[in-house]
Amino acid sequence: MKGFELSLKKQIIALIALPLCFELLFVFVLVDALNRAEQDYLREARNKEVVNCVNRINKDLLSGGTLVGMKYLSRNEKYIDGVEYLIRDINSQRLRLRDLIQNDANLAEYKAFDSYLASNLVSFEELRTLMTDSSNKLGGILLLQRMNKLFELTSNASKAIVEEREQKSELARVSQIQSRERIRNIILGAVVLNVFFACIMTYLLITKTLKRLNVLMINNQKLSQNLPLEPRLEGHDEIGEIDATFHSMAESLSAAKDKERAFVAMLSHDLRSPITGVKLLLEMMEIGVYGQFNERGQAALNVSEKAIKRSLQMIDDFLVLERSESTDIPLTMEVHDLAETLNEAISFVSNQAEQKSVSIKSEFESFDLLYDEAGIVRVVTNLITNAIKFSPPQGTVTVMLEAGEMCVRITVSDEGDGIPVEKQSLVFDRYQQLQTSDTPKHEGFGLGLPICKTIVSAHGGEIGIESGVEPGSRFWFTIPIRELPASSTSRIELPKELV
Repeated sequence: MKGFELSLKKQIIALIALPLCFELLFVFVLVDALNRAEQDYLREARNKEVVNCVNRINKDLLSGGTLVGMKYLSRNEKYIDGVEYLIRDINSQRLRLRDLIQNDANLAEYKAFDSYLASNLVSFEELRTLMTDSSNKLGGILLLQRMNKLFELTSNASKAIVEEREQKSELARVSQIQSRERIRNIILGAVVLNVFFACIMTYLLITKTLKRLNVLMINNQKLSQNLPLEPRLEGHDEIGEIDATFHSMAESLSAAKDKERAFVAMLSHDLRSPITGVKLLLEMMEIGVYGQFNERGQAALNVSEKAIKRSLQMIDDFLVLERSESTDIPLTMEVHDLAETLNEAISFVSNQAEQKSVSIKSEFESFDLLYDEAGIVRVVTNLITNAIKFSPPQGTVTVMLEAGEMCVRITVSDEGDGIPVEKQSLVFDRYQQLQTSDTPKHEGFGLGLPICKTIVSAHGGEIGIESGVEPGSRFWFTIPIRELPASSTSRIELPKELV
């Protein structure tokens, strides 16, 4: 997972900044295209204005010639004012035309047109003078002939200018169309590319980030299951730092658990040896090796034996739980009649039930199944023992067996006060005592139900509780139905102390 040297903050900034940079580049390209389109528009407008000026000058020249002819025919002086107006308009258009084409590279045709136009204006001035002198008719006729030739030359020059400007206008118009098409393509391409790159970058960032977060989730699950963690993530972003901290925490927890297991193993060994010696001594005392005890001494001896058995049971419970965390519990998987196993478990607690005036009711038939007999006896014994503890005198504990298609379900029910809903999720945790504010504290270390869960889970089954709907509690567990082989025994058997 290389390439994650940037922090998440910088990666998100890059995700935002790169599309913005692309947008800026797009803006520069678009502005350049708009400037070109504007230049094409200005060139087209200027060429059209040049054509309009030339056409207006030709129109004024033609109108001026017409007015002069009308003057000579009608002898009316009012046409002289019209000629003066046309001369002023021609001069105005001439100056405008000069401003429009002063920066053009090709001025030859314009210079010829302007020269002919200047001659026409001079002829108009001369003609205006002659128009006031009616005695010089011959001079006026000759001047009109000369003006006619100049008008023809001016018209030819203007046509060349108009044709050239119309060609330039057409080129500018075509260029404008191309510019608009180019702008449209730029906008469309920029939008598509921007969305594409944004989606790609977002996808890559989210995919890689989620992949790294998924590693954290997997490590979290593996840590809860005491499995080896995934390798450390590379990179120095926030996720990499969290993963490094998580690995350090896991290593610290593993070291602490190793110390705890070593301590429990050492403590169990150091305690079991002297307690076993005391147990043997008490057994010898009970059979009279050291003489007979009176009634009071025999009662004290029985109490001591119970305390020793309870201590050994606690040590065995610790060993089983510690072994379940470090490795799988070894099981002796063989085919047994589940009904006989349940009856055996019931027989172990029958005396306890009689002492508390609790009856045990069983409802099941023979059923051959592959399981570890010692472990299942341990589970059923623990569940029935708890049911007896919490059952009122004259109460009933019911043990039922139900066979399904995939598994069998064993249920142990009592008629006690039940377990509050808020405490039901804690009953399978270590050191949790099954008691309420209305019930006295019972003997035990809170390890029975966790061991039941461990053994059932080792079989691939489930265990749970139903309480609060009806009086009392109902504990249940399942055992998967497997193919029945001739014989199936695991490499290591469960310790006999589990029974």
